[in-house]
Amino acid sequence: MSFSLSQLVCPQRPKTQFWTLGYDKNGVFYNLQNIWYAHFVRKVISVLLRTPFKLSAINLVCSNIQLPTNVGCVIAICHTPWKRLLVEWSLHHDFGLIIAGEKWNAKSRQIQRQGKTYHDLKSILTHLKQKGRVIIAFDRYSNYNDCKVDFLGECLNLPVLPIRLAKMAQVPIITVIPVLSNGLIKIIPGPRFEPDNLDADPRIIMQKLSTFLENEIKNNPEIWTTSFCESILKPVPCAHHTSTENTLQPA
Repeated sequence: MSFSLSQLVCPQRPKTQFWTLGYDKNGVFYNLQNIWYAHFVRKVISVLLRTPFKLSAINLVCSNIQLPTNVGCVIAICHTPWKRLLVEWSLHHDFGLIIAGEKWNAKSRQIQRQGKTYHDLKSILTHLKQKGRVIIAFDRYSNYNDCKVDFLGECLNLPVLPIRLAKMAQVPIITVIPVLSNGLIKIIPGPRFEPDNLDADPRIIMQKLSTFLENEIKNNPEIWTTSFCESILKPVPCAHHTSTENTLQPA
């Protein structure tokens, strides 16, 4: 029996009462179903990336984001279940560098920078100034106390590295979120900050990013990596804020 990639990634759901019971777009069942479905698709794609169907899997990424062509840019992204697919997509299209701390294989390390050393940071800034793109997760919460934001009812600290990189290279910050829709991984645009707007309080900028992510999670809970949700550090009270006048440091 033959099948297409779209049939494999978007299987037909059984038309039974089970699937229609409590099928409310704002209901818990609907959200759980989407989370399960995204988990299933992620597993399928992970397998396809190890087979001759790899290129077909890479082509599932659909991006119509308008990116600057005359300057580089910092692309702020959330922790996503589609990370492996997006890394392969970036490699295939020579899209840009990715700042990540995990141990990647030799091929993926071609576009990986950990951002933990002076050499790494210098390499990232040079890439940006040469009209390159850098992708960095903005939802990396920590126990520091320099950029507090409200997120999902908690007070958490976000890194300001995306802002510092963009300011030093004089490039814009473009926010994106990958969303599973109709069997494709669509890249949804979010807030955009031009270099002239980066002199604002970093907490204002990062709060806008967090609010955008929070609203998207409420609409599509499956967009956020579950394992990362469980590993968020214990929130720290927001009563006191420290100055953000630090030198460039990795988050």
